[in-house]
Amino acid sequence: MNIFKKTNNFIALLLITLTFNSYSMESQTGWLAYAGSTLLNGYSAFKQFLTATTKPGTGFSDLPLETQTEVLKFLAASCTDKTLKDSARTINALAQTSKHLNQVINDPEFDLKLIKSRAKKFNVSDMKVANALQTEASKTQLKIQLVLAKIMKEDV
Repeated sequence: MNIFKKTNNFIALLLITLTFNSYSMESQTGWLAYAGSTLLNGYSAFKQFLTATTKPGTGFSDLPLETQTEVLKFLAASCTDKTLKDSARTINALAQTSKHLNQVINDPEFDLKLIKSRAKKFNVSDMKVANALQTEASKTQLKIQLVLAKIMKEDV
């Protein structure tokens, strides 16, 4: 019975890993890459975003001026957020600002990096961050983490 249980746990982990990897988004280019980097790396990446997006070819200048303003405002706020709650609010606002940013934020691979970076920044668990973000990808990530936590409890 114990071998059967461990085999099922291994299969569950394997399926989760395969599912997660199969939905991974291709590498972003242009302003989206810089915006994603800002969310993950903070102020130094935001400076790069500002420098890069003033050059032609990034696509940022193609956005309506109101959208550009909102993106800049929320990216700047993401560098200075003091609490997880504020950070989650900022990230959700960014996801609502642009469909392209929404796709980046909800990319499972990026979402996991975002969760990890916020957990480290605010010294909390990945599960707490995934729960706070409330994006589609973070809800999926939270479900995965809850399944893994249940598996780990069963093995103890």
